[in-house]
Amino acid sequence: MTLTHFNKLSIEQQQKAVLINGVFIAERKDPPLRMMLYDMGNFYVEVFFLSRYNKVAWFNGFKTTKKLEPYLQKIDITPILEEVLSYKRN
Repeated sequence: MTLTHFNKLSIEQQQKAVLINGVFIAERKDPPLRMMLYDMGNFYVEVFFLSRYNKVAWFNGFKTTKKLEPYLQKIDITPILEEVLSYKRN
């Protein structure tokens, strides 16, 4: 699926596409919203939830890495670093 195709889908179809094809990356909060970031292969999708109702408000598909910045501090890469260091020792 392309970003253009995803953006043309209804909100219900976007939700289904993210559930089937998306790989969860990170989450952040900016009350009253909660945002979850998914990798869709060749683009990313932010899912915006209304925290109070735990309901999807909208989806934002994008390719630019600039929009990843709010999530970068939340991503724990410790397990990856430990695996790399362990591999180098052996």
